[in-house]
Order: sequence, then structure tokens, then C-alpha cells
Amino acid sequence: MVTFVVVACCITYLAFAMLYLPLPHPLSIHYLGSRLFKSRTPIKSKLKLLKHLVSILIFSPVVILLGPIDFALLGVYRFFRPFKPPVFICGTPRSGSTLLHRLLIKSSKELHGHTHLEWRYPSVTFQLLLSLFGLKSRLSRRNYWPASKIQSTVSKMHPNVMGDFEEDAILFEERVAHHPYQYLHSPEAGTLNYYSLFSKRSEKFFSLRSHLLRIYEYSINSLSILKSPYSTFVSKEVASNEKLSHLKNRFHGSKFIIITRHPESYLSSLKPLLTLSTISKTGNSNFKNSPEWWDSWYKWLVKQAEAVTEFYRQSRGDINPRVLHVSFEELVNNPSSVMMTIINFLDLPINSEFHEAIDDFKKRQTGRARGYEYESIEYCREDFSDFLRTFY
Repeated sequence: MVTFVVVACCITYLAFAMLYLPLPHPLSIHYLGSRLFKSRTPIKSKLKLLKHLVSILIFSPVVILLGPIDFALLGVYRFFRPFKPPVFICGTPRSGSTLLHRLLIKSSKELHGHTHLEWRYPSVTFQLLLSLFGLKSRLSRRNYWPASKIQSTVSKMHPNVMGDFEEDAILFEERVAHHPYQYLHSPEAGTLNYYSLFSKRSEKFFSLRSHLLRIYEYSINSLSILKSPYSTFVSKEVASNEKLSHLKNRFHGSKFIIITRHPESYLSSLKPLLTLSTISKTGNSNFKNSPEWWDSWYKWLVKQAEAVTEFYRQSRGDINPRVLHVSFEELVNNPSSVMMTIINFLDLPINSEFHEAIDDFKKRQTGRARGYEYESIEYCREDFSDFLRTFY
């Protein structure tokens, strides 16, 4: 009898864990694993991809083992501190979203983000253990980019250590689901057509999209235990625009800040970053010889621009506005005014942290060196016609 009860409890827990814990989805593992057996995938790329897959899988048993403690901590904590609706920063890649994300969190103690390290190991108990043994601060200083000849250049293009606030959607989807940026590990023709596991899915409770959104909600809810109890989570979502409307419906009361940049600028900035990032992740540059490589990215970027434009059109007419648009150009040229508008939109007070963050931003912008050259990109204005008409 005792054995039966124990087995029943274990099965019940595992079923509950599969519904909520940040475990990699089998479809994602299957899709990424299949890249290892493609004959055209270079050996170096396969090894890099294998390392990525192992890092995802090896942490899964830890998530399951620590899950009961995580559930208990979340239940007790939320009994006293209800979860506040998040703020989502969205738009298009290389449009100043990282800049705005970090600046916004520095501007107010009432806002917080989750770091790359926290998303890589999304367990509250595990993060507390890292802090307890003094490992979290040490790991947080590590550079995200793998050691290589191009590391310094990539770091200038997109500064990022493990303790930085980063693209929440990408980091979550790289661990649990599938995101087009995983294409950097194995750049083969046609693979970007897969897009994300969030794309074009049913809304039913046990559907794939609902499953992933449920895990995402649990993850940001539980990781927020590590932050100030009175603060609101700020998420950066600029490369998963197909799910913005679902986030809006799921997180009642949440707000969205759409930051845009003219396509001529952000495409010219993004292609060098994608190129060097892919070399960094694969160890070779053969993909550059294929015209299909950039063409596939371009088509995906057009879809992202279309998705965020449609979301803005559908949402901006709300009686109680939940969506605000700002431009990268305005943010850089007039940061005080733009940030004041955003803080007012979020109903937050203006305090000393705000002025200090703005002053620090202005100083850093004055002496900031780009560190890399833009690549002139030919693009069709018709592809971005709705985006340009709506935002520019």
C-alpha cells in the first residue's frame, strides 16, 4: 500500500512537473538533434550544437529534483506577494531594445529583469544555492560569448556577460522550445522556415503553444522571487512577435513598449552581428558563401516586422492604453523626454535613480565607439510598407 502511494505521488508530481517546469520540449530536442545527422553540417558546427543540446538536457534532472522546493517557495511567496503583470519590450532586433531594457531597469527600483544566468538555470532553488556558495556573482561576470578571435568584436556589438539582462524570449525558447536564433548553431538552407514552436498553434490547454506559455508564465513568476517583492518584471521580447497578442491575453494588466528603428539602419546593424555570432557558434564561415543564408534571415525579419505592426494596430485603440511606441532615434537623441514618457506610461514615480540613469546614459553615449562597421543592406521598401507607414 505504501509503495503504491509513493509511486502514485511520483507519477502525479512528474505529470505536474511536465505541465509547468522549464524542461526542454521533445519536439525541440528532436529538431535540434536531427541537425547532428545532416551530412552537410560541418563537424565543428555539430560539436557546437551537441554542446548546446547537452547543456539543455543535463540540467533537466536538476529542474525535476528541485521542482518540489521551487513549487513550495512559489506557493508561500505568492500567498503574501501577488505577481504583478509584467512589462514587455518588443519590436525588431537591433532597434535599441537591449539599451531600453537595461536603461529602464536602472531607472526605477520598482522594475526588475532576469539575467542570462538565471534563464540558463531557471530554478529558484538552484539560483539560491549558487548565491549561498558564492558562485552566482562569479558566474555573472563571465562573458556570454565563447572565447575566440572574434569575441572582442562581438562583445562590442552586443555587450553581454552572464549577469546582464538579456532577451528573455530567446533565452527561454533556446532552453525549452525552439527559436530561430538556434539556427546560428547549424545554418543550413531551409531551417529558418521552421520558425518557433510558438508559431501557428492551437489555443487549447494541452496544445503546444499553451503548454509553452504556461511554462513561460511559471518561469518568470518563480524567478521573480529572487527580486524585490514590490517590483515588476520587465521582459524583452523583440524576436518572438508572433506571440505578443497571446502574452497580452494571458497577462491581464500587462503593458507593452514597442521600440522601432528604420529598417535601413537595423538591417545594416543586424547582419554583421548575425554573421559573427554564427561564426562564433559554429567555428566556421562557410555559410557566408550561400545567398540563401541571409535571404532566409531577411524573410524572417520581414515577418517579425509585420507581426509587431499588426499587434500595434490591434492594441493601440484600447480604452486603457496598454501599448506605447517609441523610436530608437528619439531615444538616442532625446533620452530624458522619451524615458519620462515611458515612466509615466508605466505609472511609476520619477526619483533619483531615474536622473542618475539618464545622466549615466548620456555620458556613455558621448564616448561610445561602435566597434564594428555596418554592412549596407539592400531591402525592398514594399516589404516593410506597413511597418514604415505605421511607425514612420
